[in-house]
Amino acid sequence: MDIRFSAPTIAGYAVSGVIMMLIPIAVLIIWHKRTHTKLKPTLVGAIIFPVFALALKALPAYPLYFGNSAISQKINATSWLYYLIAGLLAGLFEETGRFIAFRYLLKKDTSRRTAISYGIGHGGIEALYFGWTTLSLIILALLINSGRTDELTKDIPAEMLPQTMEKLKGYAEITFGKSMLGICERISAMMMQTGLSILVFKAVRDKKSVWLYPLAMLIHTAIDFTCIFYDSCPIVFEAGFMLSAAAALLIAIRLVYNKMPEEKEAIQ
Repeated sequence: MDIRFSAPTIAGYAVSGVIMMLIPIAVLIIWHKRTHTKLKPTLVGAIIFPVFALALKALPAYPLYFGNSAISQKINATSWLYYLIAGLLAGLFEETGRFIAFRYLLKKDTSRRTAISYGIGHGGIEALYFGWTTLSLIILALLINSGRTDELTKDIPAEMLPQTMEKLKGYAEITFGKSMLGICERISAMMMQTGLSILVFKAVRDKKSVWLYPLAMLIHTAIDFTCIFYDSCPIVFEAGFMLSAAAALLIAIRLVYNKMPEEKEAIQ
């Protein structure tokens, strides 16, 4: 299979990757300058995401998606099941990480602004992760264009080689315009992560609102499940995701955040 990355494709990865990484930095600077809040909640959010969303979530995800069992084969062969389980795992681990952060690591940070600061850290480190991953595709593209495809795939099992080659071909066929959709997705994801942080913060601070914690898991699951529709029309999907994320954040701010006191007694 002849695979070659065009100059516009590589440029798209470069531009989108850099902007993805700059977005959370800009948001943090603006938020910090306007509110003068502590950086601790943001740092906690930046730590919780890789621990819960990447490391701990991988423990059940790996055997479910990459195992040789009948269950993993069924999951990989059924699109709706694949995305449903992915959404459930993301909702369970990320919202639980958020809950633990607010309940234990940030229990003395009583300002409602803690919720947004944490959301910037959680969603921001996710954006940095995806930005860096996108930039790393440039190295992959240059290696493949230099004729080193065989060297890159020599250790891949024969039965997985066709799937790997199709994935590499897919990376090479990403247009400059489609790469820019990744920027929109990161903006939407940061809005969603901030909105969910507000819900979980309220669930921890107010025992009567603890139901917001499972609600956040349900919302997270539902949003991730909709990724099943991405390939059918990426532009429509990203537009819908952005509108939904913006609406969810606005609702969380108006119905939850604005009704919380500026400061609340610390959790004992």
